[in-house]
Amino acid sequence: AQPSPPPPPPPPPYCDACTNIPASCSTPPCEGCLSPLVAEEPQCAEAQSVCFPLCDEYIMCELCPSMSPADRDFCSSICIGCEPFVPGKACGGQGTTDACTSRCAPYVMCAPDFGRSCFPKPPSPPPAPVTARKDPHLYLPHGGRADFRGAHDTVFCLLSAQNVSFNVKIEESDFHWSKRLVHGTKMSAAYWVVRTNAGRVLRVEYNATSRNGGLVSEKDHREVHIRDSEPPLILDNVQVELIARKLVVTIAGKWRLSATRSAFPFGNLAKNRNKLLLDIQVEALYDADHDSVAPHGIFGQAYDGDNVGISGKVDTDRSGETTTAAQAEGAIEGTWLDYKLASPFSTAFKYSRFDELAAKHRDVEKLRGARMRAPADAGGVVGATDVPAID
Repeated sequence: AQPSPPPPPPPPPYCDACTNIPASCSTPPCEGCLSPLVAEEPQCAEAQSVCFPLCDEYIMCELCPSMSPADRDFCSSICIGCEPFVPGKACGGQGTTDACTSRCAPYVMCAPDFGRSCFPKPPSPPPAPVTARKDPHLYLPHGGRADFRGAHDTVFCLLSAQNVSFNVKIEESDFHWSKRLVHGTKMSAAYWVVRTNAGRVLRVEYNATSRNGGLVSEKDHREVHIRDSEPPLILDNVQVELIARKLVVTIAGKWRLSATRSAFPFGNLAKNRNKLLLDIQVEALYDADHDSVAPHGIFGQAYDGDNVGISGKVDTDRSGETTTAAQAEGAIEGTWLDYKLASPFSTAFKYSRFDELAAKHRDVEKLRGARMRAPADAGGVVGATDVPAID
């Protein structure tokens, strides 16, 4: 019998998972505190005022507040120090890929790698998820970064492509930290409009506060509720399913568009308890950069074929009470008001691609945001999250 392989090395502490971390972030109280949803230990409360403002860019993962201690021990190394990947594609040395997928995938969303590999190093991952997270913070195709406040009770288009529109509603919301108050915004609802390959027009809705899952509607047909643990709804080339709190709309060979119900950061604080928001993810299943109908929208326009990430304005005020103001200036064509929609399921705005047969890329020469050459794995998945920046 062959000897058993040696056990994997333990995952590094959260604060030690990256390079160039400030000295104040490498102290024991920081370990496990860097995820806004896991600040439960008493020492974390004392460290938040020091650790969080300095370590925001090093946060590697978000773990759902309902995760049990056993699952947390089993799953945590998937996130720490890993390159971006679709949950379940790497195991961090804890068991088999199948075990990680079945047990940990509901909890995991990894942020970009800052210099470490997984334990052990996984196969080359698929194109990295690009997301919109929390306040909302935008992680754009090709590695661009921006913040987007939007406007209260207003719907904006994130992705407009041929036969597809992915929209979100923005609402004002206060985010309470241990020693900070951020008057920000959150994504409270997501809306999909999809024309199938048979010409049917589907509308899909998912609300952060809904307990009944998603809702799919079509003219002259009854509405269909999409619930967790039920088989996906498949209509022509479109599949809609709810996995835990994540509603996923997949257009075969084109897009995978998802919205996840998430708790506010610092959910253990009374003023944040039971508050929910949406995190958004957009994944191109084809070469969107070279589509003859170039995508647009706040996210979609960054599939512009040049393999260069363009970042926009971000909120940098770290004082005790702040109001977010950034509108992704520098990273988007025109102004933020150009992406405002008249209604949740509208597909019409200045740069709409829904009904187009041909459309050029945006004019990047008019953008003033900082440039960066895209990482090899950037651009496959983009997204937005509503947790306000801790910086």
